[in-house]
Amino acid sequence: MEGIYVFKEERVIPAKIDRLFGTHGPHTLEGKRLDFLTKVQILADSGTTELTGVSTSEAKTGSMLGRAAVDGLTVATGGGGLTGKIKYQSNTIADEILHTALKAGLLFNDGTSQYVLLKNMESFYWLLKYVNQPPLTNDELKVEEELAIDQKELEKIVLEKKVELDKKKASIFNINPWFLWFTIFFMFILVMLVSNEGNKDENYERKKTIAYFVANSDEILNKVQTDFDNGKFNEVFSETSKYQIVKNQKLINLNTKARNELSDLEKAIEKARTKELLALLKKTPVSEYEQNRDLYEELVTLNPDVVKYKEKLNFYTGKLIERKRKKRIERYQKAQSHPEEFLKIEKQSWRKDEFGTIAINLTVKNTAPIGIGYIKLRCDFYSNSAIKLDSKIKDIFEIIASNSTKEFGNVEL
Repeated sequence: MEGIYVFKEERVIPAKIDRLFGTHGPHTLEGKRLDFLTKVQILADSGTTELTGVSTSEAKTGSMLGRAAVDGLTVATGGGGLTGKIKYQSNTIADEILHTALKAGLLFNDGTSQYVLLKNMESFYWLLKYVNQPPLTNDELKVEEELAIDQKELEKIVLEKKVELDKKKASIFNINPWFLWFTIFFMFILVMLVSNEGNKDENYERKKTIAYFVANSDEILNKVQTDFDNGKFNEVFSETSKYQIVKNQKLINLNTKARNELSDLEKAIEKARTKELLALLKKTPVSEYEQNRDLYEELVTLNPDVVKYKEKLNFYTGKLIERKRKKRIERYQKAQSHPEEFLKIEKQSWRKDEFGTIAINLTVKNTAPIGIGYIKLRCDFYSNSAIKLDSKIKDIFEIIASNSTKEFGNVEL
């Protein structure tokens, strides 16, 4: 994304924007993950609108940000930095040129920030699309990382094949033509010799099979006929297939019948299972997305040509994805409105010094998908008879990153 700049050593340079895993994963800006972005705060608008093609102009104040209202956007008040300049000449037709220059602060869910200069509105809207979107889960990050690894492996294989092909081309052009023709002729003779040896071995096996069948034909035919009559179609098909080279008509007929019986049996099993699955689907409520998805997945496997089953499978798969994303968004919004429900004290201890000052040590776990800071800690004091004696409140001005644990030592009350 072009148009995003950062401030470094009193210089404005293009921001370094990458993907977390190179080719996949969430975007990063100066090493900060943009799926952790919680707010885009406009600090100053130095943009201008210019009318070209005129000889004289007159200044007029205005606001670039007045052109659009965006949810989740915070505009800093005070400082008088939200004005732009418009140059114009009355009664003259001219072309309008927009020069965007927005100084903004990007706030992340771990409490960190990054100041940027946006030189076009596309970059501004590009950043806004990350605001209030739940960060990728560990499972989603793992999938993105695996895709990136696959992409690198593919690129590596393509590069290696290209290098190998280039070497082969170079070696071919450097070989003496007479040596090349001799090598080709030698390889041809070698292939012919190996082929003849293979044919000899194959012919020997064929003759051996035919001789065995001729010597034991009655026994073989009686056995496969008995197996067929007893419904052992797999054994019949396997045994008769071994002697197809003999071209015995009775053997061929039994092989064909066994294959047809196996095919009919497989179709009957698939038909019965399809009927069973459809009966289960009638009893399954539409709201049971996962159960419906699994049933239609098996139906599609059994009946790959039935479009209706494929459409139902896609429908319930989409519903499951939608439900999962909705839960993530609800959890993210709940963490913003009720962060206290995601904080848990895992360990705690306390001490009292000779002056009566009470200090506590505690370990707090944050299970929210966002960082939580500015914690208000309340400590209630009870007597041995469980009577509440006092209550003290302590403000902790630190941030606990999402899905992490933090220790606080010697917090005085």
